[in-house]
Amino acid sequence: MHIFRILSIAATLPPISDLASQPLLVSKRWGDNPLNSTILKQAARLLQTSLLAMLLVNPLLAADERVVFATHEPFADDAAIDVVDYNETERFESQLFGSGCDLCGETSCGCEGTIGCDSLIGPTCGTDGWNAGNAAGCGNLWLQAEYLMWWSAGMPTPALLARASEQNPEIGTPLVGGSAGDLLEGMRSGLRVRGGTWLDNCQTVGIEFEYLFLDTINEFHSVGDDGTAGSTVYTRPFFNVLTNQPDAELVSFPGVLRGTASVQAEGDFQSAGVRLVWNQCQQCCEDCGPCSPIINKSRFDLLVGYRYASLDENLLIREDLQEVTPPETTFDIFDQFTTTNRFNGGELGVRWQEQYRRLSLEMLGKVAFGNNRQTVQISGRTVATDGIDVVDAPGGLLAQTSNIGTYTRNRFALIPELGATVGYAFRPNWRATLGYSIIYWDRVVRPGDQIDTSVNPNLLPPATNTATEPLRPEFQWQENGFWTQGISFGLAYNR
Repeated sequence: MHIFRILSIAATLPPISDLASQPLLVSKRWGDNPLNSTILKQAARLLQTSLLAMLLVNPLLAADERVVFATHEPFADDAAIDVVDYNETERFESQLFGSGCDLCGETSCGCEGTIGCDSLIGPTCGTDGWNAGNAAGCGNLWLQAEYLMWWSAGMPTPALLARASEQNPEIGTPLVGGSAGDLLEGMRSGLRVRGGTWLDNCQTVGIEFEYLFLDTINEFHSVGDDGTAGSTVYTRPFFNVLTNQPDAELVSFPGVLRGTASVQAEGDFQSAGVRLVWNQCQQCCEDCGPCSPIINKSRFDLLVGYRYASLDENLLIREDLQEVTPPETTFDIFDQFTTTNRFNGGELGVRWQEQYRRLSLEMLGKVAFGNNRQTVQISGRTVATDGIDVVDAPGGLLAQTSNIGTYTRNRFALIPELGATVGYAFRPNWRATLGYSIIYWDRVVRPGDQIDTSVNPNLLPPATNTATEPLRPEFQWQENGFWTQGISFGLAYNR
């Protein structure tokens, strides 16, 4: 074990960057010998200069603006000089580089009063001279930005495009929708920004804002063939209410029809909120005495505020067809289903934070409750021309005059959210974070759920009697749940 020969002054030793807040033990006294006293004074000055040089070249401490160097004369002429043998290496280094506490001799980790706060939330909180902070920060302001790598619930739809045989075109194998799987199931990038400020020095009441969005997700599928002999049969399946049997509209068929059909889906999700942060309790633990660094602290906060969320989705089915035989009539057909959800309501939640040295952990749980304004818009159109006459009529295949329109209503909804985040303080006031979150939204409307696949062929354009019974397809409100979840990579700043 290393032996340190430490020169100390028993009466008055000026601080050197507050490196050692505890007095050193005296093992031998040489103050009675003038020669020894002179030698020791010179050695003390040399030691102080060496320690100062060490601090200046240490990149960790040099980066901390709170390190203060003492350059004044360390010894009075009539001071008593002590020599100490100090063989506790670890404790020496801890006292040399620890952050200490703001009030030596005070063991409380709570608030000192309404004017200032102690080590829990003061400028020296954290360890090794670093302002590690908690998720809300040691200072009065905090800001966090996170890159989101999330996945969301897919959009369920009935079978929209299928491949069939020439012998039985009514029954085909779904290529898009139905048993082929949901749409919009891919990974989505996004951004979440949080920030806030404490309204008092003791960090008991604060205000926080949050904004989250996911990039627009798109999905596109297309099928088709040229209608020559041996070409593939593609269809758009539906249920014929007149025959009470499965049926299909042709997209391509050998010797009859050439064409393409496409399905395009897209979705947007975003959320925002502002909340009051109300601390319920906070604790901390010091290491090896009242003037040692705080190595562990925790807090539990109640969250009360306002929440906004929106979910916008669109589904477009388009056909471009042409008869193979004269007069080679062309058809341009589309069905479109658009839904919007607008949530406004209150929010309640709790947040627990734990910090150990530079590491931190945050657990979050909250639920928003309020009104969700649902809107469904259905449109369709068919344009047919034989080169001479043009027919332009409302209605496609799954969007007919019987269900075309805009429908709106208000529904009570809930949006619960759970999250967990770990952090590491790599610089003063800075933390890198890694987290996981999941958000669920009940009672939303989605385009695929609003599709009625039961069709009365007599209503297909150009329909001569749009009042033909039964009036199918029809519109009926259909609700579903929506979830989004994933991991986040962030950077937090506290001041």
